[in-house]
Amino acid sequence: MRIGFDYNLAISKLSSSISKRTLEQYKSIPTFKTASPLIYANDIEIADKAEMLLVSLAQHLKVIEPDKKLFFNNGDTIAVPDIHRDFVHLIITLHRHGLLDEKLSLKKDFTYVFLGDFYNHGKDSDIVDYWLNKQIANGAKIHRIAGNHELFFIARDKNGNLRVKLRHPITGQEISISANDLKRDAQNGYLLTEELLKSISDGTLLGAYTFLDVKNNVPRLYAHTFVTNNDFERAGIQNNEEVVSFVSSVNERFQSQGQEVYKRFIDSKQRDKFDFQEIAEPLFSDPLFNIFHRDENKRVDAFFMRVTGVNRNLKITSEIKDKLPYGIYQIVGHIRVPDFDLPQGQETNRPLILPSNSGRAFVQFTDVAIGQNYKENDLERPEVSIQP
Repeated sequence: MRIGFDYNLAISKLSSSISKRTLEQYKSIPTFKTASPLIYANDIEIADKAEMLLVSLAQHLKVIEPDKKLFFNNGDTIAVPDIHRDFVHLIITLHRHGLLDEKLSLKKDFTYVFLGDFYNHGKDSDIVDYWLNKQIANGAKIHRIAGNHELFFIARDKNGNLRVKLRHPITGQEISISANDLKRDAQNGYLLTEELLKSISDGTLLGAYTFLDVKNNVPRLYAHTFVTNNDFERAGIQNNEEVVSFVSSVNERFQSQGQEVYKRFIDSKQRDKFDFQEIAEPLFSDPLFNIFHRDENKRVDAFFMRVTGVNRNLKITSEIKDKLPYGIYQIVGHIRVPDFDLPQGQETNRPLILPSNSGRAFVQFTDVAIGQNYKENDLERPEVSIQP
């Protein structure tokens, strides 16, 4: 079975499928707000813990050579996939790609798009946020996209417990979702929840991002999970080549709904009585952001939550069954390499790129398991890659 497309082949096939209308949109591309710091992470205890870990990492990285094959070119847009609290894995990955300076700070020659899911699974989300605050202060150009784990912070029941339920695609058994940060945040008075909601409200936590790859004349769309024609319809966009209009609609609606949710949260905080279903209602009543949505086959089909890149038997699919917007090269997170049954000898640093049925759209799944294969008490991590 064919496993994915070569990047250059995918781009060449796509460049002949793009309409003039699609390219015209990028003459008036909207301005995307860059990420804002999450102030909770500047706490002195978090800062001390983070700086100690950075010293250890700097020493550890002396024996890890950057991989010259993976270097980016100045000006590139770097897609950083799901971190899931694994700060060590993140830093090693960025180091191997030549994206960090000697102080383990992001180099400023690039634009960085974080694809969401900073939280849960691992243990160092506060250190990730502290480090990101430093990068923002240092002037790195960073865009931050929300993932389903960011939305999990308000997808709680009346008692503050996670109310998202997933089932194994084969056994049908309920799958538990790690919610380490949710539990800790509840103990801290929902401080992180408040800052995440504020980020949505002020437009610095995005729903999606796009730009025109001028070198190849190909539009790129960045989101947590891949975007389908259904999402265009939910966003009120009738022409599935109107990608800029779609991204603008997503971000405007995400911010607008987030403002109402944030307002309700602050009101609940003042009353010291949190009903998260009531707080989250504006966001999850919007068909575009309802992470509880299922299609007619009871399959997860929600923006931020859509299962990506695997079929019912958890094997890599060779194409995407969903209808995708024409002429767009999507780069998404949300998927985990350990879920894939990779053929023996498959390169781990090769992006998994799947085409739509029409062959006029492609999705690149970030081929990294950041936050999934970490060891609790040391700095060893498996080889990783974020090649574009």
